[in-house]
Amino acid sequence: MIRVLIDKILYIESTTNYITIYTPTESYMTYITLTEAEEYLKPYDFVRVHKSIIVNPKNIKSIEGNKILLGNKLTILASPGYRKILSEKVNQSLLISKRRN
Repeated sequence: MIRVLIDKILYIESTTNYITIYTPTESYMTYITLTEAEEYLKPYDFVRVHKSIIVNPKNIKSIEGNKILLGNKLTILASPGYRKILSEKVNQSLLISKRRN
C-alpha cells in the first residue's frame, strides 16, 4: 500500500480497468476504474477533461483552448465534450470583476 496525498495528484489517466495516478515526481498504477476514482474524488473537485483523464483543478496553471497546463509544465488535452464542465469548474475559483468597462 502506498499513500498518495490528494493535493499532490496532478491527474489520473485510465487504461481499461486500471488507472495511473500522476504526481509531480511519481506515477502509480492501481486496479480501479476511472469512474470509481472520480466518484471517490468528487468532494475534492477533480474534473473529467477527457473520457480517460481527470485532473486536479488545484494544479491547473493555465488553460488555452483545449490545452491544460499543469503545475509540472505538462500539457493535457481536453476533449470538446468536457471543455464546458472544465470551464465551469475553473470559473468557480476565479476572481472576476462585476464592473462594466
